[in-house]
Amino acid sequence: MERLAWTVHPSRLVPNGALSEQCRRVAAGTDTIGCRVCESLTLTLFQKRVYHVCANIPSGFVSTYADIAQTLRSSPRAVGQALKRNPFNNDDAFPRVPCHRVVKRNCDLGGFKGEANPHSEAVRHKLELLEEEVRSAA
Repeated sequence: MERLAWTVHPSRLVPNGALSEQCRRVAAGTDTIGCRVCESLTLTLFQKRVYHVCANIPSGFVSTYADIAQTLRSSPRAVGQALKRNPFNNDDAFPRVPCHRVVKRNCDLGGFKGEANPHSEAVRHKLELLEEEVRSAA
């Protein structure tokens, strides 16, 4: 089986401190989520915070589970579990939360849609989405 080779160029990694002021307030729990869609779904406050931060990762760029966890004062595993349950990927009626833009600290792809096997169809799809965004941004 071929290894899925994908590395993040440092210029494509969103610096941890580059979040908007609203993201910082949401992460600190001092601001409500400004997303009416989030309010209409049954989500935990933590999930809303994770999805809000992810929605602010620009196309063509990535962040890491660890950086998002640090922003939210949580753990990378908790961020991954919230993203695994992302309800905003399969319905065109909702704005997308681009969880495919979140990778492991060492810039490996990590999991996608609950799949951790790097050779799974889900992780291959994550790779395709990221490669398409990088091509579009070039």
